[in-house]
Amino acid sequence: MTDASERTIPFLPVCGRIAGRAANGLFLSQFVYWTTHYKTDDGWIFKTQAEWEEETTLTVNEQNTARRELKRLGVLEERRAGVPARLYYRLDRDRLAELIRQDQAERERRLACGRCEEASDAE
Repeated sequence: MTDASERTIPFLPVCGRIAGRAANGLFLSQFVYWTTHYKTDDGWIFKTQAEWEEETTLTVNEQNTARRELKRLGVLEERRAGVPARLYYRLDRDRLAELIRQDQAERERRLACGRCEEASDAE
């Protein structure tokens, strides 16, 4: 049972597969959520490390690991702006869509291979 003050956050399994591990996928899932709910003209959002940790329970080190991987994948853009400088994030939606398509194709390929193995086992 959850505390009434706790908020459930979505976890998209495809994000975990794309990002290589559940913690990175959790960060990506929450990032996708905020990108779609936090409207700005240029797509940049601002969240502190403390806010990320409160929402996801990911430590600063886990957040940094996730951010590194998401930047490597081309899904996450970052920039510092303002005084004092704040870290802003932007989702590359086209790149995310491409990775989702690749994930889906790989899952379909595995499913088809599984069917081939089942058919050859039956013979």
